[in-house]
Formats: sequence, structure tokens, C-alpha cells
Amino acid sequence: MKGWFKNTLKFVSLMLLPLILVSCSTGPKLVKLEPAQFRPTFNIVQGKYKGILKIKAAFLKPGGELKTFKPVTVQEQNPIALQLLISQPNNSSLKNISFPQDFVNSLYKSLEAITLDKGYDVVGAFDSWDVMTYGDKKNIDFLIIPTLKLYDEGKYPVCKEAGNGGPLKLMGIPIAKGTISCTGYSKLEGQLILEIMEPMTREKLYIKSFDFASKPQNINVVVNYEKEENRLSAYTLAYSEVNEAEQNALNRTLQDIYNKYIEIFKKYLPTGQEAKELLQEAKKLKTIKRY
Repeated sequence: MKGWFKNTLKFVSLMLLPLILVSCSTGPKLVKLEPAQFRPTFNIVQGKYKGILKIKAAFLKPGGELKTFKPVTVQEQNPIALQLLISQPNNSSLKNISFPQDFVNSLYKSLEAITLDKGYDVVGAFDSWDVMTYGDKKNIDFLIIPTLKLYDEGKYPVCKEAGNGGPLKLMGIPIAKGTISCTGYSKLEGQLILEIMEPMTREKLYIKSFDFASKPQNINVVVNYEKEENRLSAYTLAYSEVNEAEQNALNRTLQDIYNKYIEIFKKYLPTGQEAKELLQEAKKLKTIKRY
């Protein structure tokens, strides 16, 4: 009797096992994300007003061009569009995006502090030359223009799929498994530019341009799925995480750019006799008759 009960229990357990496995199976899983999440910290440089140069300076807010890969968006409710994306993975193009606001604000505050510390009088900052009034342009000696022109010269990740060669069968239930691997890299290149303009005539008094190239950052995303019905949602997750990885890489590079530009500005912002000679040139330019 006991043997019959044990055999029956074993039989029922074996019959229920496939159902338990199917019911416990989950959706697609992210198993690798590179680079990992990164949030930059744009520390603001401190400086003190000295006023020894007697030069009135203003800034245009830091800006320029930042062209990165256009994020791929995938909707698992649209399997036809997804299949096209899978078959033609290199369809991502560069787009111009804005520099993050915390990057712009912190960089401006740091540059302003450095300028004050070097003996300038800083009278403010403008979004563009066009919003400056005639009085602003007349009274300001130097318009300092920090410009960054950066382009992603990397390779947008291509996603490839590897399965098990066909559906596995466990207790008569087919279970299709697969792995989606997306690999590429991010690499920003361009110029970091420091320009000083006489605001009335818009004549350039001073300009320095420096090449910039970030270290390549590998993009690596791996997503696993256990059921055929999860394949499309696995691709959705994979491309979503690719976009996250691209953003993490960009954040790391923006941290490097921030630190590098501050280093350049500290070294090359004119001071002493050089600044005084540029001031004389600016004053001469303001006397030019304009029609």
C-alpha cells in the first residue's frame, strides 16, 4: 500500500512538474549591462572677486553641438516593425541633443568663478548675442564664449540572437530559449573652444581650440528569454537597455569633458599684459562707425 502511494505521488509530481516550470517561468531577463549606471558630479570651482584688471566681461552660456546616436525605440505591440529592426540593425543615425542643464549651469558657475579669480569683473551671462541690448554691448569689454563641438564616432550596438538550435522539450512541453547580445562602442570626438569677442562689432579678440577624443567605451547588453512568446519583449528590453548603456557612456564622457574644459579655461584665459592689450583692442573696435 505504501509502495502504491509513493508511486502515485511520484507520478503526480512528474505530471505537475512541466506545469510548475511553465507557471514559474518569467519574462526576459537582463544579465549584462555595460557600462553600468553612472551619474556625473559636476563640482563647481570656487573663486574670489579681485577686480585687478578693470575689464568688464560677460558670458554666453556654454553650448555648441553634441551629436550622439539617435535612440532606437521598440514597441513589442508592433512585431512587424521589430522584425525590420532586427533584420536591419544599423539604422541608427546621429542627432543633435542639448547639453544637460546641470552640466551647463555648473560649467558656467565654475568659469565665472575662475574669471573673477583672475581679476575680471563679471557682469552676467546671456543665452545668445541677439538678446543683448545695445547698452550691454557698449558697456561690456569682453564677451566670453565657451563652445563645445562633439560628435559620436563610435559604433551603435548591433543586436544578434543565439538560440539553442531549436525548442527544447521537457516532459513533452516545448520551451524555446534564446540570448540577445548587443555590442558596440561609444567615442566622442570634437573641439573644445574658448573665444573672446568684442560685443559691439562681434570681432574675435582671442580664440583657442583644442581637439578632444574620449576613450572608447564598450557597449555590451545581454538579455535572456526562456519562452518563444517572450522573444519580442526580449528585443524590446535589449534595445531599451542599449539606450541606457549609451546614456551611461555619455555621462562618463561629459564628466571628462567638464573637467577638461575647466583645466583649459584656467590655463588659457588671458591675464596680465595679454588681457590689457586685448582690452585696448576692444576699445578701438568700439569706436568703429557702424551702419
